[in-house]
Amino acid sequence: MSSDIILPENKYFTETLGHNQAWSDHYGALHVAAKYCNINESYNLFNGIWQHGCFGPWYQEVPQLLVYNAPKSQKNSVFVARKDEEELLKKNGFMRAKAIGLPFVYVDAVDVDKVTNSLLVVPTHTLSSSTPLIMTEEMLEYVDYIHSISNKFSKVIACIHPLCKENGLWIKQFKAHGIECVTGAATNDKNALKRIKVLFSMFEYVTTNSWGSHVPYALSCGAKVSIIGNWLRIDKKKLLKDTGYGGNANIVDIVTSNSFQKEKNKLLSHLFVSPECGIKDVEFGKWLIGDDNKLAPKELIKAFKWSYKDRIFYRLNTQVRHKFLAIRSNISKFFCNFFL
Repeated sequence: MSSDIILPENKYFTETLGHNQAWSDHYGALHVAAKYCNINESYNLFNGIWQHGCFGPWYQEVPQLLVYNAPKSQKNSVFVARKDEEELLKKNGFMRAKAIGLPFVYVDAVDVDKVTNSLLVVPTHTLSSSTPLIMTEEMLEYVDYIHSISNKFSKVIACIHPLCKENGLWIKQFKAHGIECVTGAATNDKNALKRIKVLFSMFEYVTTNSWGSHVPYALSCGAKVSIIGNWLRIDKKKLLKDTGYGGNANIVDIVTSNSFQKEKNKLLSHLFVSPECGIKDVEFGKWLIGDDNKLAPKELIKAFKWSYKDRIFYRLNTQVRHKFLAIRSNISKFFCNFFL
């Protein structure tokens, strides 16, 4: 990590909300919300789904992806970034969908100065189970390209996702060209979103080789953003194994289709420029992440059912459930031993 960049410390926690709740505690989202609401406790009182990543409007044909194909999600409260997503989900049976903005819009304001003519490089991240787990030719070409334009900037740092670091990607190659690296957002870090907000607020330019949530995050922080380089190849077989796609071949066919990619490229085309010509478009970034749908603390408490009464009821209900499970386990053990 670059020695002159000071980021909020990592505060790791155990994630407990799985696919049924679309991993809604990713990147410390609920900790961010609790702090915003001035609730001084860490707990998992959350019975809905809150998007942890940004979906562009080109996902209109695949509403299931907006909730990561979570089981029984049509019966749950579903919190999304934008009104167009809320309307799309309601048209498809998700009647409890509500646009409140992504977790990123609830992160505390950061007080940092932008470093003039600085460049943050954010390669698209892999997943823990995804390929490639080696640097492909396209990835190596991207590193070489960044090195070739690095002399145009006063400072160049690469932001590497923890899963890429775990998979042994990017860091060695960037460092070989004298480009320092900093670790990005970990899904089990309470400060993940604040860390990247500091980074995107600190650098004048942010560049990447593909679309991801980092694009609107950086735009919303006032960075001059560019998308350039070879996008990672889409492996249909891997997508079919991805839990978020639910093994649905039709969804995979849609998101890998030329028409889907064309719609995405049309909306993002103004960002397809070289890094030194990065585009500043705060309004576009804030729209994508639903900043204008941000709830006031009291409204968020009501939406999440986080009132004092709700929390007391949740604790009592949890205690009763645990006691019931313990009693049932003891009864089962008794009868097992009795009939042996």
